[in-house]
Amino acid sequence: PQTDLDIGPVMFDDTVVSGPGNTILNYTISKITISGIPNSLKGIGQTASLLAIVRYTNGRSAYGGNSTGMEQVTWESLPKGNHVIRITNDGVITSIGEGTAYITVTTARTKSDGTNASDSRAVKVDYSAILNLAPDFFEDFYKFLEELYEYDMSVSLADPDLDTISSAGFQDSFKSKWNSGASAVQDMSEVYPDFSLIQTSKYTANTSLYLAAAEAQRPGINVSLPERTAGDLLALTYSWNLKGADIKSLLGEDYQLGDVNAQLASDLFTAISVNFTAADGKNINVVNADNAKDLFNSKALVLTKSDSNNGVHIELTAYLARADYSDQTNEPQLVNNLLIVPDTSGSDSDVITGTMWLAQGISYNNNNNNNNDGSNDNNSGGSGGGGGGCNSLALGIFAAGLLFTLKRR
Repeated sequence: PQTDLDIGPVMFDDTVVSGPGNTILNYTISKITISGIPNSLKGIGQTASLLAIVRYTNGRSAYGGNSTGMEQVTWESLPKGNHVIRITNDGVITSIGEGTAYITVTTARTKSDGTNASDSRAVKVDYSAILNLAPDFFEDFYKFLEELYEYDMSVSLADPDLDTISSAGFQDSFKSKWNSGASAVQDMSEVYPDFSLIQTSKYTANTSLYLAAAEAQRPGINVSLPERTAGDLLALTYSWNLKGADIKSLLGEDYQLGDVNAQLASDLFTAISVNFTAADGKNINVVNADNAKDLFNSKALVLTKSDSNNGVHIELTAYLARADYSDQTNEPQLVNNLLIVPDTSGSDSDVITGTMWLAQGISYNNNNNNNNDGSNDNNSGGSGGGGGGCNSLALGIFAAGLLFTLKRR
């Protein structure tokens, strides 16, 4: 949940554009206010998109940001060098450790008294109360998030929905598809993720991703968690930031971002897709234009507009399953509104593993049999995790990722 600050009525100028005689540079700054600060962030690797609203002495307002026509601002996470929150130039925060940090935004221009307008808000980060992770895990993960931060993306161990997973309806549906009961992975106190960043171009050299001509722009996320039994579910939240320029490139210069709703999800995923490469080499489409609305409505897919750069923040929460599978159930499935992604590593494996990545224009499935009809039965756990497509090739990849290896303490 996010704090609803009482910032009063906001009168945005309809002519906030650059150009002589018609620019916010003619306005005198009164103050600046941060909006969208979460009450707290649970766990590390969590993200949120903040908003700066600049008020002028004439009663008008504008967004603070770094795009043309916006009041130019600088974001900071204080104290400098803290191990709690990192923030981008567009106001997207990522939690990297436990504690409290102070987010500050400051205008580049000064007020009439010669000082810069500034606002500061506290952000608290708490560790998960559900997951049991060894203390050593956090130091390593912090270092990785510092590296991952540079790619404008993140990944986090999500708190599993224990009530849904333990319900009779979910258990019956899961067993009918994967021949076992289901349980959330909570205890990682002895075997926990160790991680490193790998480039997609290097990774695809050893897999059948059909990306020989693609230009990899960001790394891909490979996860591996051993010593798991059938039915174990590892909840992960993947996130990517697309700037306004990315949206224009994907959907056309004339495309205007509307309200955040299921239609926006469908529009966006006509140009991009989320894909999962399993341990056995199968390439499975997870999110595309056909199922984006269902995933959005189920809350597995969350979109947030970033008014500071006219972009979109994408979050996908997926439960990677240690699951025996048949040709009928090797696709991602919506089971009681939880997105289950079977790792397809085979019945003789004890590892939850696979790679999740975001790509431009790729929507394919290279399995011999595709029986997923894309339907979603949230009561009985029907499929809805992403149908096939064609073995198509994209020239630009927006991929995100991280390699999890593991160490034992």
